[in-house]
Amino acid sequence: MKQITALICFCFLAVWAITGNTSSQVPPDTDTHRDVHFPYEDYLIIKYLLHLHAFEKAEALIDKFLEKHPHDPFILTEKAWLAHKVKNNPDEALKCLKKSKTLYPNYYYSNYLLASVLLSQYTQTAGANTNHKEREKKVEEALKYLDTAAADNPEFHDGYFLQGVILSERGKYVESNRAFERASRLKETAESYDYMAYNYNRLNDTAGEILSYQKILELNPFDYRALRALSQIYLEKEDFKQAAHYLEKLYSRNPDDQKLSFEYLYSLFAAGEIDKFMELTKTIDVSSKPMLTYAKALILSHRGKFDEAEQLLKAARNLDTASYILLADIYLRKQEYYQAYQVIEKIENPRGNPMYYSTRLHTLAMLNMNQRIVNVFKHIREDERILGHLRENDYYTILFAYAHLDQADNVREVVHFAASQLKEKSKSLLDLIHLLRVFSPEKKINASIIGKKMAFDRNIFLILTLYKNQHQYENAVALLKELCKEADNEDPYVELCDIYREQGHLQRAEKMIKKLQKRFPDSTLVKNYYAYFLALQNKNLEHALQLSADTLASTKGSTNPAYLDTYGYILFRLGRLPEATKYLEKAYQKHPFEEEIMEHLVDCYKHSQNKENSRIREIYQKAIDNGVDFKDQLIKKIQGLKNKK
Repeated sequence: MKQITALICFCFLAVWAITGNTSSQVPPDTDTHRDVHFPYEDYLIIKYLLHLHAFEKAEALIDKFLEKHPHDPFILTEKAWLAHKVKNNPDEALKCLKKSKTLYPNYYYSNYLLASVLLSQYTQTAGANTNHKEREKKVEEALKYLDTAAADNPEFHDGYFLQGVILSERGKYVESNRAFERASRLKETAESYDYMAYNYNRLNDTAGEILSYQKILELNPFDYRALRALSQIYLEKEDFKQAAHYLEKLYSRNPDDQKLSFEYLYSLFAAGEIDKFMELTKTIDVSSKPMLTYAKALILSHRGKFDEAEQLLKAARNLDTASYILLADIYLRKQEYYQAYQVIEKIENPRGNPMYYSTRLHTLAMLNMNQRIVNVFKHIREDERILGHLRENDYYTILFAYAHLDQADNVREVVHFAASQLKEKSKSLLDLIHLLRVFSPEKKINASIIGKKMAFDRNIFLILTLYKNQHQYENAVALLKELCKEADNEDPYVELCDIYREQGHLQRAEKMIKKLQKRFPDSTLVKNYYAYFLALQNKNLEHALQLSADTLASTKGSTNPAYLDTYGYILFRLGRLPEATKYLEKAYQKHPFEEEIMEHLVDCYKHSQNKENSRIREIYQKAIDNGVDFKDQLIKKIQGLKNKK
């Protein structure tokens, strides 16, 4: 019966040896150790019981066996294992192991267990009030035992693994990885590769760390620790495509992990996987994460979905500076200039964000607040960090502000300054420098002077602005006429018509407008200008109203404050004050610092039955408080209202 039981145990252990075991490896062949009494069948039964975690029965059998054979090193080793791993009694374990080692000094498993017990004692005394040298001595002793174990059985995986652990904890990362490499050649485990990854990390060897985690994934493609570690490594390396690859696997198994979801979204956005990012945000609420809110709103904005982007940002919590700047930019694109102004002015600490200053300059330009632009630029010039981020477009905004303020000398100084500051040469600014060398208000600019074909670009428009502010209309007309010869759009023609109107050449202006209508029948710019021209002359108002209505029916016309102003002003001329007030208020809300819009709205209130002076004062005071260029005139107008009381 005993032989049958042993045979069953042996078959079981054959399978067990392949799949791994609980306590130890099968001991060496007894034929090589003839001086050791070794009843193999009893040993197999003990191993079987240990594997079943029947520790009490195993211990009883071990004790019974040791009564007959007190000097059997293998059974003593198994008793030591029970004492160490199950009973947590290192003293008993050491007693058995020392006896076993006396009988069989080189037995690999007793040496391995000795090292393990010493290491556990080392760990338990760490941080305690014990002698550091004594603790280190135990570690050195443990390493010697492991060397002995390796010499006795070079195929023993657990010995190399423990050796690697000890060396790693002592900071000997290269030697530790050598031990783990030996262990992995015998049996690949996630634990070995995890330690190796840690060692490579301490050695600042990112390639080795990545390779170790990839080895873990070969064993288990969805190992959480390895996937998480690799995603973090690639995020730090800013290799967002690889980070997204690993985060996608993690997210597929952990869709409710909010932090993981946000990291996955971030990596998708940074990797340019925009469609995936947007699809995922349908199921993940990003309102609590400023950066992801910004990313989604930015994509919506680039796709022309300004209302969605605006609502997303307004509904979000704890917006960061970049998100506020984006919201201001969205309002600018929607032609809601005052809304943009309110947002950008609320930002208290831009932290040197270059986009803040670009957006602020652009917002002030759309509101015609030229002196404010100049003041902002003076502040920027004092901070090298911000100055280095200004773009060509930003400098043009500043140049036009000086031009509108009729400061030609400052225009010249700033254009040279801008050309010297930009990292890449700006051909446009260099062309402007050449133009300004030959410019003076009394001198005509033409193709022969500038040495090339004329084009209605921003440089020429800046020169035109300087002409108009100096009331040099003849030179402005000559310049525009030459531009019209080559023009393929309506812009220079409309500018020329406006100068004719300012000069009082109304018939000439209207004749040109009618020609423009035939040449550019779909131009909302031409329709709006002609409608406004007729309103100023107070003639053909019904025709003017129809032209203006056509502009408001266009895609962007309904939100354009200039077009809304024209329509409201025509209604005012027609005596339809309630309707006029409605449209002029809309225009005013978008552009409250445009002088003509303000005055048209004020005219409505002056002609209303109640003559709402309080509203008029409110309109003027708001502009004064925000530092518009014409605030001195407004102060006088408010004083005039007070005198009329």
